[in-house]
Amino acid sequence: MNLKRNITTCLLSLLLLSFTVGCNPAREKIRKFNDFYTTGQYDKALTFACNNISKNYKGNGEDLLWCLNAGAVYRIKQQPVESNQYFDHAEEIFNRHQAARNKAGETAAATIASDNVVAYTGKVYDGIMLNVYKALNFMKLQELELARVELNRALDRQRMAIEYYNNEVAKGQQAAQKKNINSDKVGDVSNGSYNSIISQKYPDLAGYKVYSDFVNPMANYLAGLFFYLDGDYNKSSQLLKEAVGMSSENQFVVADYEMVEKILNGQQVQTGHVWVIYENGLSPEREELLFGLPIPVNNTLIFIEIALPRLVNRSGDGGAVVISAPDMQLETKQLASMERVIQTEFKKEFDMILTRAIMSATAKAVAQYAVKDQDGLVQLGVLAYTLLSTAADVRMWTSLPREFQLARLPLPADGKLNISIAGSSRQIELPACDNAIIYIKKTNSNTPAIFDIIPFGVKELQAQPITK
Repeated sequence: MNLKRNITTCLLSLLLLSFTVGCNPAREKIRKFNDFYTTGQYDKALTFACNNISKNYKGNGEDLLWCLNAGAVYRIKQQPVESNQYFDHAEEIFNRHQAARNKAGETAAATIASDNVVAYTGKVYDGIMLNVYKALNFMKLQELELARVELNRALDRQRMAIEYYNNEVAKGQQAAQKKNINSDKVGDVSNGSYNSIISQKYPDLAGYKVYSDFVNPMANYLAGLFFYLDGDYNKSSQLLKEAVGMSSENQFVVADYEMVEKILNGQQVQTGHVWVIYENGLSPEREELLFGLPIPVNNTLIFIEIALPRLVNRSGDGGAVVISAPDMQLETKQLASMERVIQTEFKKEFDMILTRAIMSATAKAVAQYAVKDQDGLVQLGVLAYTLLSTAADVRMWTSLPREFQLARLPLPADGKLNISIAGSSRQIELPACDNAIIYIKKTNSNTPAIFDIIPFGVKELQAQPITK
């Protein structure tokens, strides 16, 4: 009687957990937000994001994700103050999660059910890009001291990324050992034993063109440009040199680095420039991939379905920006690929994701084996839990762009430029200033381009947005 009662209690607990984690509401919410965002319905996208944030920004569930999306949409709406308010909330949540990552509870919960049961804690590139965007917002507001702080934070995150991932790998290995994956009852279920299956399911993984050491060329270049404009040539030189190493085919990045080097060497350089930064397209998104794995338990193979995320690239706008000025015409060139940035981190973390999925599948296989001689209801309950709790974590910041492009040209004497994007032209009139950044954002071919002018060295300290 006690045994039956215990089995019944266990069954009910499993079913409760399975209904808690089995569906994937985050995936559906992300899909709905993306529908608004990619069709240019930014007011609806913003409302949807804000409505999914818990009160007091506790950091539960997907709070971080929705704060990031809200901050990004406010940037498109050219409201830098509100954008930074949400990015501030996101950074507070992000930092809290970082501080709590030394706890084992998250890994244990993910092992029992799936990665979806723990809060979205963010990726390294999330932290870097939120600080980059905050810096751009502060530049627009002419609060340059605060912009400097944000750029330094972005660079610090890049430097800490390697240490963070080394610690995450070590934690995953310790969790696997505590769960006794390779115990007497369970055969070899290490990642290596499934290499052929994974290679078939992820044929592109080995061919990802990753950036080294989690460095985002956009962060390095923007910081290098900012410190040049701020007169800190030594720091600018170091950062632009790193940007050249990652974007050597972009002649404008090379020209900026050479200009700063000449200044440091006491040579005269032409001053007064306009930089056009073009943020365009849609970053990759994650989709769920389901397939079966054979788990050996007591010399019996039990096939368990596992769910893993994979990256799917989305569209860009399909072209460059053409800038025309008197006696000059040039096009923007790629500065940084967010596809590569995201692929870099995904490839680095994939072994950890796979390890947790195999650990979860092994626990479910052992559970199925343990009830193989029980009555049908018990077996059905364990099977239901197995199926309903199998879901990939596809949460990610989907309002990031596909790439950043760059061009540089001398500041026109009359301050006038003509900019063409996808056959549509617009004349830009710059304020009287020493230098300027023209920042353009275009989500895809179905949405309008958003323009911002950020002047440097002007008496009227106010950035000038251009009406859509």
